[in-house]
Amino acid sequence: MLTRTDQEKISRDEDFPAWVLDQARILRLHKPRVIDWEALADQLEEMYSQVKIDLESDLRVILQHLLKLQFQPGDNEWKRRARGWKVSATEHRNRVSLILEDSQSLRKKLPAVVARAYSGARKEAAIHMNLDERAFPSKCPWTAEQVCDLDFFPERAPSANGHRR
Repeated sequence: MLTRTDQEKISRDEDFPAWVLDQARILRLHKPRVIDWEALADQLEEMYSQVKIDLESDLRVILQHLLKLQFQPGDNEWKRRARGWKVSATEHRNRVSLILEDSQSLRKKLPAVVARAYSGARKEAAIHMNLDERAFPSKCPWTAEQVCDLDFFPERAPSANGHRR
């Protein structure tokens, strides 16, 4: 616990971790006149924004891998990489699960966040696979539940392994 007096304010810009601890201490002591209200509000908003950014980033990685698993052309490439894509998707699904575990508000927004993440995932998967973005569905073909399901992986599209659809 910090031992500063109430008059010795810690600057958020000078020492962020110490400032966070100091603000928590002041809140616990119920000393509202000493709290850096504006900076605390800013920081809480930034923390929430960062969690949303992390969630969307993890979803984008999951979606990229699902697209690769379903649409990667060439049997050799698919066989060589499919396991790694599944491992990475599982890792990011675990991260999403941890984020959503404690956030009812983000769970409610999950379908919209998946839809937004899909747009970026589609572009990135196209670049990774050297395909035109139009090779993928324009809207996410999976539900938010499927995207987050540790056991869900899409079937490979028939045209991806050289056969006609």
